[in-house]
Amino acid sequence: MPNFRKIRSSLIKRGWLVGLILGLGIGLFLTFALFANVELLAAWQRSLSDFLFVKNKPSKQIIIVGVDEKSLDNIGRWPWDRSVQARLIDNIAAGDPKVIGIDVMYSEKTESEEDKALSDSLTRNKNNIIPVLANLEETSSEHSIIRASSVEYPADIFLTKSGNNLAHINSYRDQDGVVRSIPLMVEFKGDYYPALSLLSLTKSSPSYFKIMNHGGDNRYFQLKSRNIPLEPGSRMRINYAGPPGTFTKVSATDVLSGNLDKNIFKDKIVLIGATAKAIGDECATPTSEGTQMSGVEVHANAINTILKGNFIIEQGYLVTILIILSICLVCGLVFSQLRALWSGLIAVGLAIIISLFGLALFDRGIIVNLVYPPLAILITYATVTTYRFVFEGTEKKRVENLFGHYVKPEIVKEIIDTADEDIIRLAGYSQTITTLFADIRGFTSMSENLEPKEVVSVLNKYLNFMTETIFKHDGTLDKYIGDAIMAFFNAPHEQPDHALRAIKAALDMQCQVKEFQNNGKLSELPSICYGIGINTGTAVVGNIGGAKRHDYTIIGDSVNLAARLCGAAKEHQILISPSTYQLVRKYVIAEKLPPMKFKGKSKPMIVYNVTSLKTY
Repeated sequence: MPNFRKIRSSLIKRGWLVGLILGLGIGLFLTFALFANVELLAAWQRSLSDFLFVKNKPSKQIIIVGVDEKSLDNIGRWPWDRSVQARLIDNIAAGDPKVIGIDVMYSEKTESEEDKALSDSLTRNKNNIIPVLANLEETSSEHSIIRASSVEYPADIFLTKSGNNLAHINSYRDQDGVVRSIPLMVEFKGDYYPALSLLSLTKSSPSYFKIMNHGGDNRYFQLKSRNIPLEPGSRMRINYAGPPGTFTKVSATDVLSGNLDKNIFKDKIVLIGATAKAIGDECATPTSEGTQMSGVEVHANAINTILKGNFIIEQGYLVTILIILSICLVCGLVFSQLRALWSGLIAVGLAIIISLFGLALFDRGIIVNLVYPPLAILITYATVTTYRFVFEGTEKKRVENLFGHYVKPEIVKEIIDTADEDIIRLAGYSQTITTLFADIRGFTSMSENLEPKEVVSVLNKYLNFMTETIFKHDGTLDKYIGDAIMAFFNAPHEQPDHALRAIKAALDMQCQVKEFQNNGKLSELPSICYGIGINTGTAVVGNIGGAKRHDYTIIGDSVNLAARLCGAAKEHQILISPSTYQLVRKYVIAEKLPPMKFKGKSKPMIVYNVTSLKTY
């Protein structure tokens, strides 16, 4: 049987559709923003992903020999004489390290004796790596090897001694100036230069680390024992082990003085570089914690990343897009059905879950997008909530204004609350209705002895009294018809006892009007009485009328019969049909009257005159 629940079901479907459309639209908008690489959002992503790093124990195979403040105090300002640097390399080599990676440029010549001393040291120690510095071209979106427009080489005296020991010391700074990755390979005029970190590993363990493939458009850089995931420009994300000072570091002055146990370098990867702030070879990293990290320690972190296999890579675009669209669609559908408070709590909960999910995946080497998914939740929540507040609020106001004329305010509120804040449509539907007509008997003859103003005043007071009685029993006021009133029960709010409510309202009218006329608020008015007709049957309920004027009302043969019962009722009579009587016979005392003939009915019909309620 069609009722208010069916209307509500229709409204829910409409809410699903709105949520789906809004969610899809927001998802597509954010997908476009993702492809457009909006810098503000990209900067947020970079900053948020930096918080995912946690301190890990670095490899003990890596040692940094730092040109630190202590070294500058003891030896003098940088750069030192080449002979001093040669002695530093010799002292380290005496400890039998696997490889010595030098993060110091020798591109200019100095005094010949000094340069010769360093050249001889490099010749004696074949396991050293000499750096080059490349001027990198702009990184493309492809995963091919990045090209250099120029390369700064060591001076000729060192270059001829380098053999295959040249490695670039470039890092890649993002737009916020933070170093998060390094290019593993740089190409210049057909020559390839591996990163200092990559060459350090391949020289330290040739049987374990060996470059297998460094060309083409690959998403992985293949070593003999590793497949290193790459970002555009053959860049490897560095999984920083911790803040500056995480790796084992010894002062260069201690190495030069000979006070250090040289066995500390045995079978180690040793990196030589500037760590003193005065030298200025520093950069910001995700784990800087307010203190910039020396360039040599960045290389140490890159080596540690490959050595431990703790690779990290950003989540792919396709996966991110699928997550964004899924979140927008699901949130749009869910938020369209819930109150703003519950939707807000769910939105916060989802954002927290995404953050925890991002932290868990980071431990597995995946940097999830921490900006777009929460942004998808926020924008979807704001859009759906705003839509419902503006659009549905307007609709509700219209419904409140409409139903406020027909039912008491409490019923209006209950209707809206029951609809769970869905838009209430007032389309027609069939419903079992109990209709009540009440007519003031003798009012026409009485009005002939009154002034027009008095007629209106008397009628308004009686109709107001009748309306209050109907509202008292949760009835719906349909209309005033001259000195008569029409009301119905069981719509728009479903009432299982609708017939009994109509009977009680009618009895209250008959009973209380006498009391009020004797000593109540109607005592100053002329004495009148009512004739009332009630019928229960199927009627069409809806907002009926033209484009400019319409009313929430009922129509149907059952309504007409209630009107004719009212017309047949004498003073103080409440006439009800057999259908109504069958619903209330256990609760009322009614007199069975002889069959009556009504217009539209082929046969006379038995009617009942209700006199009172039964008492138990």
